[in-house]
Amino acid sequence: GAAINKSALRHQITLLKDMGANAIRTSHNMPAPELVELCDEMGIMLMIEPFDDWGFRPKSPNGYGAEFNKWAEHDVTNMIKHFRNNPSVVMWSIGNEVPSQWGQPGMEELQMLQNLVHQLDPTRPVTCGMDQIGSVLDNGFAAALDIPGFNYKPQFYDSIYAQLPQQLVLGS
Repeated sequence: GAAINKSALRHQITLLKDMGANAIRTSHNMPAPELVELCDEMGIMLMIEPFDDWGFRPKSPNGYGAEFNKWAEHDVTNMIKHFRNNPSVVMWSIGNEVPSQWGQPGMEELQMLQNLVHQLDPTRPVTCGMDQIGSVLDNGFAAALDIPGFNYKPQFYDSIYAQLPQQLVLGS
């Protein structure tokens, strides 16, 4: 629980709009409901992301990855049910730069999360922020997502685009 000032948040969104932004990624944590309400009101698109660590190869011993197997299904379900009726939400992100992107157990986690999201909200696509371009192209991780999301390295986006069956790349 974090306290927010709705007026300050409205001011920040106005500044983003004034500089030409039209979307926000709520990285690594569920957003404050006030942010989602303001985005609905102000015409800003949202990509909502609940966490940045999964169970296979956790980032740290005391991070979310240590609790992933116990809480991920509950937390994703809560997130989707809470925000699926908000028109500003245009897609769901199931993670960010998870070490799980490197191996088969990670593919199983990806499929579990993406299937859960599709079950709870079949109207919006699923993405995940990836940073290991070679690995996720070789092991099928990027190809398994509705919209493959890549962090950094925009110089590779054209070649990534050409290699993926979705013919989509989300750069972040």
